[in-house]
Amino acid sequence: MSAHPATDENIVYPIASDFFRFEQLRSPPSKREAYALRYDVYCLERRFLDPAAYADGLETDEYDPQSILFGARDRHDEIIGTIRLVLDTPLPLPVFAKCVITDQAAVDALRGKGAEISRLAIARHYRRRRHDGAYGMNVGPGTAPGTERRSNRPEIVLGLIQAMYMCSLAENITYWFAAMERPLIRMLARLGFIFRRIGPETDYYGPVAPYVMTMEEFNENLGRVNPELLASMTPKDGAGSFSHP
Repeated sequence: MSAHPATDENIVYPIASDFFRFEQLRSPPSKREAYALRYDVYCLERRFLDPAAYADGLETDEYDPQSILFGARDRHDEIIGTIRLVLDTPLPLPVFAKCVITDQAAVDALRGKGAEISRLAIARHYRRRRHDGAYGMNVGPGTAPGTERRSNRPEIVLGLIQAMYMCSLAENITYWFAAMERPLIRMLARLGFIFRRIGPETDYYGPVAPYVMTMEEFNENLGRVNPELLASMTPKDGAGSFSHP
């Protein structure tokens, strides 16, 4: 696994969408677009981070050099969604520093074999409805699996997860850690992405708890809940089927 590719050309993933294009962001201009979106969401909108600490309007941290960055582009070629996978080297993953881990045996068995999902951000103008929340979907309780309106499907988040999954296959990433809030965990579970909680809730950019999911669990759970989606996420020709813009 490497967060320092030999080329700075973005990788476009073969994800079906009428409105968005999903990429691994390698070029410096594309990365700056994603960091600017993170600044808007994490500093200006949600106030998790102090805007004064980012005079250039780009939210970055010490983990970005060891991360794989992803973006969603709309029809105007604007990055309107982003997420990253922080690799488990050289710095310990953020979840270990910020959260209490109670299932230490599970963590120790996975160390060095995966990555942590973090810095999910969706542009505000794609979250216009009253109950959209921070992820472009009504994430409140009480919605039974499979009963969401089609307009409520979080297409941007779903596409970013597909891109991470395809990248993980190509890079031999075998698990994902994450520190997530309850509404996001509920939303992901309804879609078939089921994480295991491995510690108590703590205050880390809001109330979150640590979770983990192996790629084996990913395939098993999604294959049971939504096999068509899983089939669409598996490249038929390997990583070489991905294209450069």
